[in-house]
Amino acid sequence: MCRAEATKLSALADRFKSNGYNLYAVVHEEIGWEEFETNVFPHPVYLDEEKRFYGPNIRREGNAALLAPTVLKRVWKSSSNWGNLKGDGYMLGSVFAITPSRIVYEHREKTFGEEANRTELMEAIEQNKIV
Repeated sequence: MCRAEATKLSALADRFKSNGYNLYAVVHEEIGWEEFETNVFPHPVYLDEEKRFYGPNIRREGNAALLAPTVLKRVWKSSSNWGNLKGDGYMLGSVFAITPSRIVYEHREKTFGEEANRTELMEAIEQNKIV
């Protein structure tokens, strides 16, 4: 997930909380972690150095994907929230809503900057409140 998406999800924190959910981020490297948690996503952030959370098949994009018109449009729209541009920027992100017993929403980026559908995410959370 990119910083722009993290900011948008963070703005929904009260709605998450009212349905029994907390916001967390899992990052794959220490570069930019503190700045991300302080300035972008003021919720718990966990480091997964072994990249176990990212699954048995880590999803990545290559340089060619950066030239796709949809990606260029997303990059342009989020240009004010690029971060430090250091580290491994080729790994694709995900957004999950998880209850103690199951995953109620899942979005895995297929290409750079593809954001989760926040309407569908909130519907899933509201339909699966954690009491």
